[in-house]
Amino acid sequence: MDNLSHNEAVSPEIPDRELSHGLLNNTEFAVKPKTTVTRSIEYRRLMYKRWYVIRNHVPYSHRIRACHTMLNPAKTALEVQTNAKKRVRIVGHVHCDNVWLCPLCSNKRAISHARKLNLLLQHAIDNNLSVYFVTFTLWHSPYNKLTDTYSALKNAMRSMKKSSKFLRMLEDDYFEPSSVTFTEITHTANGFHPHFHCLYFAQDGENIAFDDTGMNAVTRAYELKKWELARELREKSVKSKFYKHWLIALKKQKFSASEEKGVHVRLGDSAVKAVVSYLNDEGVSVTKESDTGLLTPNRSAISEVTSYATKNPKMGGVNPFDLLPDNPNAFDEYMEGTKGKQRVSGLDDMLKRFGINDNAAVTFDEDNQYVTLFELSIERYRMLIQEQRVSEFIEFVENSVVQSEE
Repeated sequence: MDNLSHNEAVSPEIPDRELSHGLLNNTEFAVKPKTTVTRSIEYRRLMYKRWYVIRNHVPYSHRIRACHTMLNPAKTALEVQTNAKKRVRIVGHVHCDNVWLCPLCSNKRAISHARKLNLLLQHAIDNNLSVYFVTFTLWHSPYNKLTDTYSALKNAMRSMKKSSKFLRMLEDDYFEPSSVTFTEITHTANGFHPHFHCLYFAQDGENIAFDDTGMNAVTRAYELKKWELARELREKSVKSKFYKHWLIALKKQKFSASEEKGVHVRLGDSAVKAVVSYLNDEGVSVTKESDTGLLTPNRSAISEVTSYATKNPKMGGVNPFDLLPDNPNAFDEYMEGTKGKQRVSGLDDMLKRFGINDNAAVTFDEDNQYVTLFELSIERYRMLIQEQRVSEFIEFVENSVVQSEE
């Protein structure tokens, strides 16, 4: 094996050669400490850590075992790539596309969804549509199996959306009849907690921003507080109406929900922030508008979007990816309960309804254009997987790219 220097190993001038360090045994293969370890690096480490544990738990015949370990038939080798932000990725392997069980594929799919959601949110803003982020849940106990609670949740949602009275309520309140639904499942002391996050749009005028033109400081503070209270009352009104129909639908499934937690509504910027935060556990960056002083969510941080795979549930819950190795029985219940289930529904239909070209959702900005540094054999990559060092290898290459330009 050649013993190339760090700079030679990642030089774009030798794309046909592997990074030929003793990747598994050579002491040169070590990540030198960075001044700052970003949240993105922490997330990547976490995702791979979870992936190793999960793939070692599932049956050998499970498709996750082949994820990343098989070469794409259209490729002759894997490609190690980088972009202007010095982020490194490895492409050319197959994916299992199991967003419930595979942290890596969950992240990959979340990025695609985030791009589409950005288009949808931007369309709503440009066309004066109010954005509502509505969460639906139900009461359950530790004795309820995930398959039962999830089925009840799904059937109740289907029943409510088909209800003529619910559709009439949406029409009367100027809501679009369709919505986008995200399914999330956490594990708490009361067992698995499935719930829906739904994105609704309305032409109800609630999208209008606060205007303080010509106001002095005292008047502005008073009018801003009045404006915020009005929006809070609107949220409570919508919540009450949704809860009424949700409770009827749940009772048909022999379940119930409290008025306080069964339905939760967020409107406007709060809803947009909730959507981005749902996809991005780092949170959403905000900027303060100079004219209004309001905080406006930044809806364009696509490269930072992580996924459900890295979200940490609130209220003391546990991400299902973290059930292993301590709670294998619960993880098996989760694996069985999510089999064949959708995580996101209605997104493509909503894009089509609004006439949005979703091809634009897969474009990249200039900083996200990747170029190939060198090729890596699938056999070498499998060795990295076996030694659980893929994330370490990627960091090593990222450090080498930076060093080669200094």
